[in-house]
Amino acid sequence: SGSRASSSSSSIKSSSGSNLSSSSSSPASSGRGLSAAQAAHRALATGVAPLDGIVAVKIQYPDALRTMTGDLKNLRAAAYFLSKTEIKFDLVSAVDELNKQIRLEFDFTREARVMDSIALHLRPIKDRVTVPRSVPGLVTPRLLVMEFLEGIPLTDLGSRVQGLSEAKKRAAKKRILSRVSEAYGMMMLKEGLFQADGHPGNILVGRGGRIGLLDYGQSKQLPRDQREALAALVLEMVRGNPERISSALADIGVETEKQDPELRTEMAYGMFDTRGKVDPFDPNSPIKQSAISRFPADMFFVLRVVQLLRGLANGMGINDFSSASQWAPLAKEACRGHQQHQQQQQQQQQLQSRPKKLASRFASMGSQEMQAATEGGRGWGVAGSLRNLITWPYRPN
Repeated sequence: SGSRASSSSSSIKSSSGSNLSSSSSSPASSGRGLSAAQAAHRALATGVAPLDGIVAVKIQYPDALRTMTGDLKNLRAAAYFLSKTEIKFDLVSAVDELNKQIRLEFDFTREARVMDSIALHLRPIKDRVTVPRSVPGLVTPRLLVMEFLEGIPLTDLGSRVQGLSEAKKRAAKKRILSRVSEAYGMMMLKEGLFQADGHPGNILVGRGGRIGLLDYGQSKQLPRDQREALAALVLEMVRGNPERISSALADIGVETEKQDPELRTEMAYGMFDTRGKVDPFDPNSPIKQSAISRFPADMFFVLRVVQLLRGLANGMGINDFSSASQWAPLAKEACRGHQQHQQQQQQQQQLQSRPKKLASRFASMGSQEMQAATEGGRGWGVAGSLRNLITWPYRPN
């Protein structure tokens, strides 16, 4: 990236306010207002950048947003035509959600925050999956400096394993697929924040099959209710009851022309588990038999993740892999968290209503009741003091 960075120094300077050719021998206390060299010096001194100084640099092309906006307008028009003629699916909403997320992709400071957050969330599996960290002080809306990850792009892996036996190749493929799926399951079901631009070009394979996940410009934060609804659907797909799967699909917000549980179950597996299949042009596809009239925007990128995993499994020749089965323990944990959250809300509501109930009780006490309650004490008495403390906030002027 060095030659690319130096050839683009003018655009870097205009976007970051610093010049990569400047130098300084003393780090400052903050990354703000520093030259690039000062920020790099400080990052190395404080241990937030690789000690060998090797980093990856991501630079935004000039006018990239304007070009992408024009492309998305054309894509939306095509989606509208297809949804009215060929594909019985809410494609326009899908493109609108893509449009919203892609615009966020052009702010590299946001990408750095998301990338660092996901790196933290995936620390429990850092021996299997790694995420680069940004270098503080070297991030602007159009420039992102991050750790450099060693590895082979998944797209180039086939040519690198030609000498292995078929058994070793298959074992390696299963390990890679399992780790990529595990990472996405943790992102979506634990914190709800996940990398939404999943394709083989953004996946590296390092030593020992350690996976490197790149590019967090397109990312999605699932709301709590959608994350919990997805977890419930995952568990129902593992259990396999069509009626319950159909109900869980409705809870996510998927609406179909027909309410046939068997048909909706086939759709659920096609959209949310690698065991299924989605081919909108196949005349026997469930989408051809029953239009999907509404698909929740928050789930479009989940659908995209499942398509990535299914594509990897098919390309690797692995036909017995189920992402839902692998995600089941994470889904159970998410559902337990939902139950605990509901219990906490109920407890808070009870605590909030208790003072008002006590206040109402004491306020309704007659003079003889109050006198009896306060007899034997000094001054106001316990009950009398409690009456004043509880009813005071609720008394009119």
